[in-house]
Amino acid sequence: MTLRCGILVERRIPQRKQSRREILEVKLETCLRSVFHDSLLTDPKARKVILVEHPLLPLYIKDMMARILFENLQVPSVSFASSHLLSLLAVGRITGLVIDCGHLESVALPIFAARPLFPNLRTTPLAGARLTSHLRALLLLFGTYLPPTNIPQCSS
Repeated sequence: MTLRCGILVERRIPQRKQSRREILEVKLETCLRSVFHDSLLTDPKARKVILVEHPLLPLYIKDMMARILFENLQVPSVSFASSHLLSLLAVGRITGLVIDCGHLESVALPIFAARPLFPNLRTTPLAGARLTSHLRALLLLFGTYLPPTNIPQCSS
C-alpha cells in the first residue's frame, strides 16, 4: 500500500503468468490514477469524464478504460466522443469530411448531421512520418544553405 494525495491506495503488481490484457489493465489503471492524482490534483469521485477516442480504438480497450474509471476510480460518469466529430464541432459544423493526418497514418471520416459514418472510414499509411522523410530528401537534394548574416550581438 502507498499513500498518495492523502488517499491510501493498493497497487497490483503484474506477475509473470498474467496475460497481455491484464498487464495493460494494470498499466492503464496506474496511468489514469497518475493523471487524476499527480497531474490534475483532483479526486476522481467528484469529476465527470469525457474520453476523446480514435475511431479505430479497439472495443476491449474502451471497455477496460470504462471499467477502471467506474470501478477503481469511481467517477460519476464517463462519456466517449469521437476525435473526428469533436474536431468538426470545434469549427462550428455538424457535417463534413474530417482528415486526420497523424505521424504513422492518415484517417478520413465523413460526418453527416453530427453522426460519424464509420463504414466509410478510410485509412492510408501516407502520413506525417512519410511526408517528413520526403521533405528531408528534397531539401538534401535541392536545398541551398544560406549562412546567417548581420546577426546582432548581445553586449555583456
